[in-house]
Amino acid sequence: RDLHSPSRRQRQMCIRDRDDTLWNIADKYKKPGQDVREYIYEIKKLNNMESATIYEGQELTIIIYEEVK
Repeated sequence: RDLHSPSRRQRQMCIRDRDDTLWNIADKYKKPGQDVREYIYEIKKLNNMESATIYEGQELTIIIYEEVK
């Protein structure tokens, strides 16, 4: 395993703000260099979502990538 590759874990998150979007969430949590659209696809698949629309109060499982030190 590459020592510099990111590790992956999942976390539940609740959408708190009606202005939250999958794009904003993806931009914050995607792995370095990953295309935002690829991360959005992963989140949609993980949560069995057909569209990228999210709602205030909705709970999502997201993937958090962390650099392995």
